[in-house]
Amino acid sequence: MNQTLVTDRARNRMQNLIGGYLQGVTSREVMLSILKWEMALMDGNVVDDFLRDLRTNWILDPDVLDAVSRTYTENVQHWVFPEEPQSSTQLPDAIECTIPELVESAGMAVGILRQVLNMLVGVNTRLNLRRAYESVEQALHLVSEEVALLEQAGELVGSGALLAPAFPGRKVQEASWCSTKGAPLTPKQIIWLASLAEGQRELSLTYADGISHHSTLPQLVAEQVLVGDRQRIWAEEERVFGEEYGIALARTCPRCNSGPGENCRSYKGMETSIHKRRYTTAS
Repeated sequence: MNQTLVTDRARNRMQNLIGGYLQGVTSREVMLSILKWEMALMDGNVVDDFLRDLRTNWILDPDVLDAVSRTYTENVQHWVFPEEPQSSTQLPDAIECTIPELVESAGMAVGILRQVLNMLVGVNTRLNLRRAYESVEQALHLVSEEVALLEQAGELVGSGALLAPAFPGRKVQEASWCSTKGAPLTPKQIIWLASLAEGQRELSLTYADGISHHSTLPQLVAEQVLVGDRQRIWAEEERVFGEEYGIALARTCPRCNSGPGENCRSYKGMETSIHKRRYTTAS
């Protein structure tokens, strides 16, 4: 998609949020929360232009203008997302994205599921859709929970919040999530460790610093790479087998005497799979 179009749409979304607030449709808290993620997705120059436009062309109370500016400078501008682009390049069809982009996409999924629920109720044909409704409702509940966790964990990671160096019951000196033998954390674990960091701040560290010791790929990337490797191996095996099968079929079978191009036959004269001796002599 054209980058200018993407930028224009982003600016329009942020302006609509301000408009919704001025009309009383959106609360100040909701407006600032959504703006935070919108601005995290945008290039810094685009956000600067948006803030400049707010100050000159919008009728906003000074404290609201200040809150919007601080939302950017304090909660977004200094965010450091520990992305690993070299990991996603190992995927054949990689979809590279940041945490804010993931949160935005997941939030859109929640909105779509809510819309589906409303449509199920409003279907104008007499159908029993209770099971479909319950399934979508369950999916909506699960996705909404994950979105909330992703948003909270993303905020902790991006803002450089401190995380405890080890889980409860483990000594700090032992291998932990931030050691070379550690593994990337789940959103729920990040939130948990952030709450534990209060009691051991002198030993705590940011997520970006913690995973800088890791040499393993993120779990989903590693799994996809493994799947890709297996598919390439299987494809190569299929190719080699096809070549050898063709060579074997072009020869007379030493067991059943089937001629070139003919399938092998059993003692009863029925077509059967290629005989081992015919195949091995070809390979």
